Amino acid sequence: MKTSHFVTGFCFALGLASVPPVGGQIILHPPYVTHYSLVDLGTVSDVPRPYGGMTFMADDPNTLLIAGGANAAGGQLFAVNVARDLDGHIIGFTGPARFFADAPNNDGGVAYGPGGVLFLARYPNNEIGQIKPGHITTDRVIDLSLHGVTASPGGLNFVPPGWPNAGHLIINGYGDGNFYSVGLKPDALGTYGVTNVTAQTQIASGPEGFIFVPPGSVLFSNYNSMLVCSYGAGEIQAFQLTTNSAPDPETKSVFISGLSGAEGAVIDPVSGDFLFSTFGSGDRVIAVRGFNRPPNVSVANPTNNATWRCCLQNFLAAVASDDGQVSKLELLINDALVAEGAGSPLVAQWETNRPGTYSVTARATDNGGLVSTSSPVTLNIVAPVLNTIVPGGLTPNRSFHLCGGGETNLNYFMEATTNWNTWTTLGPMLRTNGILEFYDTGASNRTFRFYRMRR
Repeated sequence: MKTSHFVTGFCFALGLASVPPVGGQIILHPPYVTHYSLVDLGTVSDVPRPYGGMTFMADDPNTLLIAGGANAAGGQLFAVNVARDLDGHIIGFTGPARFFADAPNNDGGVAYGPGGVLFLARYPNNEIGQIKPGHITTDRVIDLSLHGVTASPGGLNFVPPGWPNAGHLIINGYGDGNFYSVGLKPDALGTYGVTNVTAQTQIASGPEGFIFVPPGSVLFSNYNSMLVCSYGAGEIQAFQLTTNSAPDPETKSVFISGLSGAEGAVIDPVSGDFLFSTFGSGDRVIAVRGFNRPPNVSVANPTNNATWRCCLQNFLAAVASDDGQVSKLELLINDALVAEGAGSPLVAQWETNRPGTYSVTARATDNGGLVSTSSPVTLNIVAPVLNTIVPGGLTPNRSFHLCGGGETNLNYFMEATTNWNTWTTLGPMLRTNGILEFYDTGASNRTFRFYRMRR
């Protein structure tokens, strides 16, 4: 069973920086101390000790989820609002924490996975718990001993996009220090089974929560660095990674020491700060500042819940900013890329012949390689009004696209004129996706042409 302990250090060495929370002296080691700083955020009101893992609520970066009553059958997840300074750094917590979900035997790993499902490491049960969106109890439990995992996990996290082995679940064994790559397969209930559990590397001293260091952070290799909470050593340890995004034990360096049980770990999606929790009588939340901040990105057009007519060439727009530079900005519709460019803003024409509801997002990449995705904007595309024509515009093959709204039991034809006296039938309009369409291959921007549809 885990027990809390104190590691007390004294700041005699040149170049060390420390902050003295309850129970000891936390020391930030060189060379990192030159570029990073520690901020003790204190305890979280109404969260029972000891603290476990942490993550930020999926749809609210200003709400921290933190596990309380770690390792015990009565453990729970709590939500607490965070207070930020003008630069977006967390400076404390506002109001008491509130119950979010039951989390029996929670340990240092809490992370969102596919489908918005929360995954939790469960110690000493050697299990992974899963909580579906909107639920307050565990929906599925995976017994890891059935998959060759010999020691109960202390931490877990998902490999971020852009990293080697992206999307895979990584877990570690608290007792033996083994890191595993885990594949997931959806079941019929909205949760996930486990497949392809593969041992990768092994480190010492009881690993718990861990994070993938934001690319562009000083002294860390892009897409190749991890920070691990080492409970047994009372440290945060830095590692470079193998090709499967597991820590390489030969590359270990001490990032922070003097901890009373390092436990949960998470990256703040707003500031890029590294937050970790401590376990035992020194239960605190500590922030480390100095990591590369993610770009700030949003969809500028359309506005949320806007309504556009299908076939019209409307303009999408996105804006982004960064403490460095925005190297790439992208616009996506239903997660499919429709436009990209260097820098901000990005403006692009877009039309569709499919009425329906669409999700528009923007994605920004900074000069350090860190990627942010905006909150989604809902766009409603509606069919043309009955017995009207909508001019879509020129297509890449230089034909002119027209759409219309017509009655479902009637056939329609497209006609054109250049003088309003003589109308020429161009051909039948085709019914697709509930609308009428015609492509005029004889259109020219040198001659005015007027259209009408006839039934």
